[in-house]
Amino acid sequence: VGTLTKKALYQIKMQEAKQTPLMKVLCLHGSGTNKDFMRNLQMAFSCLRPLCEWHYMDGPVACDPIKEIEPYLKLVKQDTFFTWLRRSEDNSRYLGFEEAYKAAMEEAKKLGPDILLGFSQGGIIASMVGDQLYKEGKLKGIVSSVTKPW
Repeated sequence: VGTLTKKALYQIKMQEAKQTPLMKVLCLHGSGTNKDFMRNLQMAFSCLRPLCEWHYMDGPVACDPIKEIEPYLKLVKQDTFFTWLRRSEDNSRYLGFEEAYKAAMEEAKKLGPDILLGFSQGGIIASMVGDQLYKEGKLKGIVSSVTKPW
């Protein structure tokens, strides 16, 4: 019997993974993007793709796209963009935490994710919702980044 290659070991692990239930991941996009844009970011997690069932949702407030994603707009099929929070008139604070929390919590309770994944404002909301779900024993993990992924 010879030694297994790394590729063969990977194939065996992937076959074993297919026999176990997939982890559900709920993904929350950043401000000025949308769930379709977030779906394209999943490439960063390509090694997890076979192990997870990926779900996406849009933030509750429609807005213009952020200028940083303009080079990537051709990858996005959806032409409406969203944010989780909005700025006050004097631009000194964010508003809408309760609305954003409620929308994400409702989706999470309906879906029953194992993991929440969020970027930027989506990361803030994922942390808020995830904290509560984790305390209730209904969540395995949170992946939250409040920096831009590009």
